[in-house]
Amino acid sequence: MDSIECPDCKHQGTPHLWHYQPFFLGKIRYQKTQHQCRICGSVMYESGGQITGFGWICLIALAYLLGIYFLQRAFPGLGLNLGNVFNPIINIFIFGLLFLGVRKVIRFLRRNNRKPPSKH
Repeated sequence: MDSIECPDCKHQGTPHLWHYQPFFLGKIRYQKTQHQCRICGSVMYESGGQITGFGWICLIALAYLLGIYFLQRAFPGLGLNLGNVFNPIINIFIFGLLFLGVRKVIRFLRRNNRKPPSKH
């Protein structure tokens, strides 16, 4: 592995990896990794922490609810009732989870169909 210069102590070396789950919204984001200097312990950089597939589903549902709330306040004559509001939310979660399941099955099949390297 290539060595990296620490921004604090200017030591060249390989970083120590510290994995942690983000405190807020742990199921919605992936695990983060801090790359720390082995000499002084300062954080060189962080990687990871992107939003998971389930997180995207939750964010889309939240954006939908905020949009409906705005529409109800801005245009009270639309007559949006709870049935009209919650049915699309349920559909977002159902289709989102189905999409994630199909995606995981496809990844699993692709990973298991790889041929092992031939020994010559």
